[in-house]
Amino acid sequence: MENKKNFDSLVDKILDSYNKYGGINLDEAKSLPNTEAVILALKDIQALIYPGFHTEEKLDKFSLKYAIGERIQRIILRLTDEIQKSLYYSLKLDEESCYIKAEEIVLDFIEN
Repeated sequence: MENKKNFDSLVDKILDSYNKYGGINLDEAKSLPNTEAVILALKDIQALIYPGFHTEEKLDKFSLKYAIGERIQRIILRLTDEIQKSLYYSLKLDEESCYIKAEEIVLDFIEN
């Protein structure tokens, strides 16, 4: 019985620290950038720079345009979402302003 009480106390202290310091990605909260999504975007960027070297997909001169378009679309969607989260967290601007700025950053990045 004593162990249960100590366990519950430990859980409560950890939950209190989340409320006090933040840094938790809850579904209903404004979430922080997701490492896995950023890694997937980086893999797409790598495949965009070196087509055919880092994936098993078969590319030819007819499918290359579509593969590049699909990859760019995934990069834009993923990075815009993750950068928007970063901007929202760091600048505390409204979501729409953060989204517009994030999309601008991503499009500039891809263009360069």
